[in-house]
Amino acid sequence: MCLIATYPILLAEIERRQAIFIREAGFNPAKFARQSIQERRFWGLKLSALKALSYLMPRGRALRNLIGRFQAHEAGHGLSYEALQDALRQGAALHPPPQSRLQRPDDHYLLCELMHHLGKVVPQCPDAIRAPLERTLANANVVTAPMGRCNAFVIFNPASGQSGIILDDEIGRLSVQIGFLLARVVRRKGHLLHWDADEAVNRLLADGTGLEAGASVIRAFAEHGSSLSAPPPPVSESEIDVMVLLSQLSIIWTVAHELGHVALGHLSRGGSLAFIEEVELDDIEGDLERESDADAFADEVVRAVCEAWGHDEGVGVVVGGMVLQTYRVLYRAIARVAVPGMPDAVVERRLRGILHHPTPQERLTASAVRYDTPHGLAAADVLTTVFDQLDARVAQAPFPLHRRWDGLVKSLRAPA
Repeated sequence: MCLIATYPILLAEIERRQAIFIREAGFNPAKFARQSIQERRFWGLKLSALKALSYLMPRGRALRNLIGRFQAHEAGHGLSYEALQDALRQGAALHPPPQSRLQRPDDHYLLCELMHHLGKVVPQCPDAIRAPLERTLANANVVTAPMGRCNAFVIFNPASGQSGIILDDEIGRLSVQIGFLLARVVRRKGHLLHWDADEAVNRLLADGTGLEAGASVIRAFAEHGSSLSAPPPPVSESEIDVMVLLSQLSIIWTVAHELGHVALGHLSRGGSLAFIEEVELDDIEGDLERESDADAFADEVVRAVCEAWGHDEGVGVVVGGMVLQTYRVLYRAIARVAVPGMPDAVVERRLRGILHHPTPQERLTASAVRYDTPHGLAAADVLTTVFDQLDARVAQAPFPLHRRWDGLVKSLRAPA
């Protein structure tokens, strides 16, 4: 990635859209890019103050429990302010500065690292996608912003041949949180990881606490607007490795999906497309064939990454399905809370019209034909079974929905 000289018109458009997303998420764009480091410095103080205030709140006990779980998770897995500063200094020495003024440095250097590793893998990609991927990746500018829906966005300028990809900063966090559940079915061979489908479903179903914790991640995202509100239970070091890997691969898969739109000519006349639902800024409505082709492109890229990193094909196959399955369960949970008793078939039909985009379920159905290897079929079967279990658990009892879903809830409740 890392364009040294980004086309000024495209960069201005990227920053314009970033600013819109950041404002809609409730942040000041001018302060957003500086927040991530400063947040770490005063993190403990802010949480302690919130804990003290909770004694005056109606749901104070639940809030204190949530803060306690969050602090325990951060203590075990979070980066200190000093460690983050050190990591940023290393990133600044290795990579160019953020090309967007609204890009957080830690997000920028993480994306630089992942795109750098992706660039090294391009020669190992299948012939059909190698050349277009290499060309598209060399002309891509990838940034993050809190888009409010865990979405992603690609903009293409045919005059310069350059593209801008905006990624919701929740995507990596959500995949880490869900990844702890799938970490139970990934096994280690030396320093490599492989997908172990044998008895995988039985192991997960036998441990109700694991499935409930997975459901709480999605429930927390719907209720509090961030999956960080539901820290996973303690995990082993090897499971943390799997969670980190799945998070990295999920980001690569999502970026590769957007690169695929450009590489496959879906935006040859310019314009923009979103990853999971169309918004007012989009120029083109989602189309199942186009989205499935971009999903397949991303699958091939992630398989090549797994092969280059020495991991099993099944780990690569599971990534795109994990992302789409998470969205499927999330949207269905929101629909069930917004309109209790709405049949699943009606939910799917309503979502298709509201999102102006193929639903996660439609894309998963279309992807089934691609998983035609034993590993692929086994991985897809395990994912479907596990997420069906999560689907049944997430909305067992009503819960309040975060304001980020207000537009979706209003549309679901409107007369068909």
